[in-house]
Amino acid sequence: QIARQRGATVIGLTGSADKVARCTGRYGYAAAYNYKTADLAGTLAGAAPDGFDIFFDNTGGPILDAAIRAMKRYGRIVQCGTAATASWSPPPAGLRNEREVLMRALTWSGFVIFDHVARFGEAIEALTDLMLAGHLAHDEDIEAGIDRAPDALVAMMAGTNSGKTLIYV
Repeated sequence: QIARQRGATVIGLTGSADKVARCTGRYGYAAAYNYKTADLAGTLAGAAPDGFDIFFDNTGGPILDAAIRAMKRYGRIVQCGTAATASWSPPPAGLRNEREVLMRALTWSGFVIFDHVARFGEAIEALTDLMLAGHLAHDEDIEAGIDRAPDALVAMMAGTNSGKTLIYV
């Protein structure tokens, strides 16, 4: 939503028809696609025939493998998560992307929220202003009690959550 407000054309990938509708209807994405049912390579090529400038990735895995091949030359990948990988011990082996990074001259960097603690106050103020002005929609799935955390995590990883998963302790 913030990227759209700053002039970007936002295309989303999500795991259900309901979430696709929420992305385009509630959150204002230009388009959204169900990565579980779409031909990702064809869908991404059709969504951005000239390629994507920026890919904000929460999953890695097969979604990243398709998206990296749909990037514009000099594009930027922001890696915020790796949800598609169930375990990192041992590290998984998969498609090798170094040729794509090289030939597209991509910039690929990690985004770890805790690297930006000094700006949390500024971010909270800006996000609050957006929410109060009606420019930022959000949904939350809140569970009460640490004992609910395992089930909440399973629901989140299965994609049955409908918002940001939070545990109230």
